[in-house]
This record gives sequence, structure tokens and C-alpha cells, in this order.
Amino acid sequence: MVWSTDEVLEFLRRNTAASVAVALLGFPLACFALPVLAPLALAYYFLSQPQKPLAVPQEKAKGLVVDTDKSEEKNDLAAVKPVAEKKPSPSVAASAVVEGGSAPPLTGGVALLRKMREQKAARAKAENPDKKILVAFASQTGTAQEIAKALHAQIVEKTGTPKLAVLSAFNDVDIDSLKPDTFPVVAFVAASTGDGDPPDNTASFYAKMLRKKKEELKGVRYTCLGLGDSNYTRFMAVPRNMRKKFEGLGAECIYWNAEADEVDGLEETVEKWTEGALEAVLKEYRAATAGGSEAMASVEAAESKPPPKFKGLPALLPRRVTFSWQEDVDEGGQAIGVVLGGHHNAEGSYTQERPFLAKVKAARRVTPEGYGKQIVHMELSIDGSNIEYKPGDAFGVLPVNDPNLVDDLLQRLGADGSRVFEASEAVNSIRAPCSVRAALSRHCDLTTPAKKFLIRLLAESCDDVKEKDDLLLICSAEGKPRYKKEILEAQPNLLDLLRAYPSCRPKVEDLVEFLPALAPREYSVSSCPHAHGGSIHFAFSVVEFETGGGRTRRGVATNWLAGIADAVASGESCEVPIFPKPSKDFHHPEDAVRPVVMIGPGTGVSPFRGFVHHRKYLLSLQGGEGAVGESWLFFGCRERTKDAIYLDEFDAFVESGVLTTLDCAFSREQEEKVYVQDKMGESGTRLSNLILNEDAFIFVCGDGQHMAKDVHAKLEEILCEHGGLKRAAATAYLQIMQKQGRYVRDIWS
Repeated sequence: MVWSTDEVLEFLRRNTAASVAVALLGFPLACFALPVLAPLALAYYFLSQPQKPLAVPQEKAKGLVVDTDKSEEKNDLAAVKPVAEKKPSPSVAASAVVEGGSAPPLTGGVALLRKMREQKAARAKAENPDKKILVAFASQTGTAQEIAKALHAQIVEKTGTPKLAVLSAFNDVDIDSLKPDTFPVVAFVAASTGDGDPPDNTASFYAKMLRKKKEELKGVRYTCLGLGDSNYTRFMAVPRNMRKKFEGLGAECIYWNAEADEVDGLEETVEKWTEGALEAVLKEYRAATAGGSEAMASVEAAESKPPPKFKGLPALLPRRVTFSWQEDVDEGGQAIGVVLGGHHNAEGSYTQERPFLAKVKAARRVTPEGYGKQIVHMELSIDGSNIEYKPGDAFGVLPVNDPNLVDDLLQRLGADGSRVFEASEAVNSIRAPCSVRAALSRHCDLTTPAKKFLIRLLAESCDDVKEKDDLLLICSAEGKPRYKKEILEAQPNLLDLLRAYPSCRPKVEDLVEFLPALAPREYSVSSCPHAHGGSIHFAFSVVEFETGGGRTRRGVATNWLAGIADAVASGESCEVPIFPKPSKDFHHPEDAVRPVVMIGPGTGVSPFRGFVHHRKYLLSLQGGEGAVGESWLFFGCRERTKDAIYLDEFDAFVESGVLTTLDCAFSREQEEKVYVQDKMGESGTRLSNLILNEDAFIFVCGDGQHMAKDVHAKLEEILCEHGGLKRAAATAYLQIMQKQGRYVRDIWS
């Protein structure tokens, strides 16, 4: 007895047990059989197809190709294209006409599979195009990097294609890859470090770029935003040199190369450049991809969307990092995201990622307790580190955020600080397993006024609509006055913002990835290895100030170091992670023959303590023989008995003849304030002679916003009044001295 299909189905419908048995047996059998039978069925299909004659004579078939993109109805003479006598490519061979017939058009499931593969390939091409936009940065303190991240986010948001734009530090860019067929459009943000040097994350690229000579960037379009401080002698040195070299190598500027000066404030210039650069970059990318790139299709779609509630919002930064959480908690405090101690570099070349853990040998507060300005002298042991330095060098310190601030922030976030994570790529210098507490303590900047893209992130983390809209308004174009007043002037830290908006609960992962990195702080060495072997000395002022919003703010690094100084004074053992930062030009001459003029008020006198000790060593090598040039130190502070640092040592050097002259300006000890530039003016004739006739070296260290400008103006005045130069000639002469390395400044804002 043979059942029909309908009878079998009716039996299964009425018999539950049979239905279950068939399902249990049939499903595994189908899973096993389909992968085997499907290829056999396809092979049978192709083998069983009859060969159809071509609709043209055989003798004319040679050298013709069927246009497989046309519909089946048009697959006739009109769809046959003559080709050159070259051999058809493999991709065309499947549809190429051969003598005696042609391959049949694909139909059914095979055609569907092929169509799906083509669509998948097209999507992959759109998501990861061959030609990309490069957004690069040259950044030492993190500001240029944050601006580049914001521009990159806007490109991603505008195009809807995360892989269309590449965000990278210049050192991670192969300069030989900057070609029109890989990176046809480049937008970069660049700053200098020191007095015109490239940042650490750009130094190797910069050196390779300067060695290039041919037009290797021809066809590349670029735009640049330079960041700088006009207090420095070589203002905008790196951005200007990079622009000049880019164009010398054949690159073409597509938009305004802006320069943002910290003296005037960065915000307005940065916003204007970013807005225009976005439009210019996307326009040039369209042109570079012949306007037909699938990756750009979403731009028009985005532009057709209804306008947002608030105009001019910063883009949400795309997530680039994956966080994996470990089961163990960080009870011992070892998962700190950076390698500390336990290693010694044979060359002494420690870095921010692998610093040397220096033990604090001694520390003391120089100023009286309760005095308005606190200054601390600290000595670090570098025994066994192989670190070498010269007087005038600096070193970096990895600071730690206030633990009370971190505790309060963890409590506000409801986060477990002992949870340990690993990141898929380096973020905020985290390169090892790290606990949440360590990330917020050592790696994330919690106190710098929030950038607009961070406020946008906080807005999206609000449950309350009113709070969300208020934050969106602050970071929008319309809310620019509020951003200036409530963020830039009032300077709320992250905890202040979270407390002001109770419904805001950002994820810890978002904060770790998108908060600015806690930047290292650099300090000038105040010691000399010939006099202070195995140690580094430095001095610093403890930063504390009132904001425009009436808040008291304390410097992260200096207050952390001051706390360490107090702990050491009470008998505790403490360590500080450091790495060397050699200076290029700020060094005492290698002999004592040439005159040296040193100008350093406040803690700016620190490197000159090392200079004078080094001079004593040079004189000892001469054994009292040979010519010796003058050594002159201009020092200034408020009061001799309150904040004068190293004054006893300098007085002793004057008595021994190592230091020829010590001129001190104590600004608060008389009714009319007196500064170092005033003391310089009193000795104008002598200074002018040293500079113009004896090739003296001039070194300036300290505040760049006021002091360095006033000292420079006084030098020009002295050369005019006592040296007989006109103003233009005096300016030019000082510029020549700078190029010769005879007039060197180590200043900060």
C-alpha cells in the first residue's frame, strides 16, 4: 500500500507521537543531508543543461563578449560588445563566448546566491573603501588629539561609515602610504612642544618627512589646524613646517590652514576650522572617488533627514575600543594599566608607557606654612636606572588624581572601582589590565573643562529629558555663550557636572575611552650629576586658584606631589613614576670661557642652580687656568625671607667666584614693585657689551605669559639704548641669536 502526500500529512496531523518522532529524526537528518545534497544538485543542474547555439555565426564569435549585466531579453546582438585582441580576464571568462556556444545565463537559486555575494561585496567595499580620509594629529598634551577625534567623529556621523576615515597619531602613519589611491584627503591638527619641537607621537614621522625631496604627495589634498602659544619664540613651528613640507612634496591645500593661539583662546578658531574643514574634506573625497563611492551615498541620505532639535551639535564619538571584564577584582591595587618598576632599561630611555619608579630621597616646603604661595623642593633617587641628564634637561612625571575626587566619582556613578578590564587597543595610555579605580586615578583627566563632544555624551546618558536638552543646548551652536560662561569660565570638573544633572549616568567604559588622557607634567631639573650623583632635584609651586564660577581649583600634579612631600617628611616611603625629557638647546656651554646671562624668577631659577653647579665643575677642570667669562644671574621673587629658593647656594657661589653677579628683584619689599627686567635695565650698558661684543649666551626660564615677553622687550630696549641699534636691527639680532642657540628660552604659560 502506497500513501499519497496528502494522506501522510493527514496521518501526522492526527497522530501527535508520530509528528514528534518525525521532527526529532528529520531535523538532524536535514542538517546533515543539506550540505551534502545541495552541491550535488547544483552540479547535476549544470551538467544537465543543453548547449544553446549562439545567435551569430561562429566565425564572428571570436573577440566578442556577452554583456551579462543586461536582462535575459536583451541578451542578443545588441548585448555583445567587441573587445580588443587581448585575452579576457578570468572574471569575464565564465561569460565569454567560445566557439560552438556560450555559457547559459544563471537562473534560480544560483543567480540568487550570486546576487547576494555581489551585494555583500558591495557593502564590504562601501564600509571599508580602498580610498580613505586620514585625520592625523601631532599632540603632546592631548589638545590636538581631542580636536582631531572630534573631526573624525563628525566625518563618521556624516557618512555613516566608520572605516571611511582613519584617526591616527602621525608616528603611526607610514609616510610612504600617503598617496592619492590610499589617502587622497588628509586633515591634521598639529602642535609643537618645547620651543618648536615636534611632539613625541610625531617625531619619527616628522624626521622622515623632512628627508623627503620628490613630489611624493602629489595628488593628495590637505588642510591643517595649528595650535600654539605666541609667548614662545618659535610660534607654530611644527604646523608651519609641516604645511610647507606637504606643499613642497606636491600636496594641495583645500581649505584655510588655521592657527589657534592659546593667548587669545583656542575655542573660536577651532570651531570655525572644524566646521569648514568637514565640508571641504567631504567635497574633496567625493571628487577623489569620482563622486560614485558607495561610502558617500549615506551623506546625501543624512542631509535629507529632518534637522535636529539643536543646531551645531558636536558628533557623538564612535566607539573604537572593546572592553573585556575579568572575573578577579583588583584587591591589591596592582592592575593600574601601566608598567611600573620591576624593570631597568640599559639605556635609561624610559617612557610614559614604561616609566622608572623613582624613590623620593628628600622633600621640603621652602615657603613658610600658611604663606599664600607654596613652593616645594624634591629629590628623587635614580640609582640603578641608567638615566643620564644634563643641567637644563627636564623629566616627565605621571601624576595621580585626588583620591577623594575619585572616590566621590565612583560613588556617583555607582561603579565598583576594583573591577578589572582589558581594552582591545591602547586608550588613554592604558596598556595593561587595569581596574576602574586605577583608570580614573592615573589615566583619565577628571578636572579639565569638558569639551563639547564630552558634554554631548553626557547629554545622551541622561534619563531626564529636560536635563538632556539643557546639556545639548550648552554644547550646540546656539548655546555658545552658555558654554563659555558655565564651562570655560566656571571650570566645573566631571563630578560637578554629574551632580548638576542627577539623571546623567554614563557608562564607565564611555568615560575611560572618551575622557581626555591625564597628561604627564614636565619639570626642569635643578641639579647637576657632577654634584648630585644618582639623583634628580626639582622645585615646583603648588597650584591653587579661584575659577570664574567661584570654585577653588588645585593643580592635579603639584598637589599630589605636595602630599608626597608631606608624607616623606613624616617618615613614609614614597615613589614617583618618571621618564627623561632631554632638552635640545637649553644647556650650559661646554666651557666657562663664554659669558652666560641667566634670567629666572620664581621656580624659573631651578635649572640655573644646575647650571651654576655645572660651571663649578668646568672651572675645576680648568684648574684656575685659562680665560673665564662672566656668569650673571637675575633672580626675582616676592620676599627674600619667604619664597626665595636656593638663595643661600647662589650667595655662596658669588663668594667663591663661580657666579660673577647675582641681581635679585624682591617685588613686595618696597612700595613700588620691582621685577627682573627692571634690574636688567639698571645694568643696560654692561649687558649690551656682553651681548654685542663678547658673544654672551642668554637663558630665560619661567612664566611665558608675562615675564618672558617683558624680558624680551627689555633686551631689545637695551640693544637700542646702549648698543646703538635701531628697533628693527635689535629684533633681528635677537632672532639671529636664537638661531645660533645663544638666546634660549624654557617658558610655560
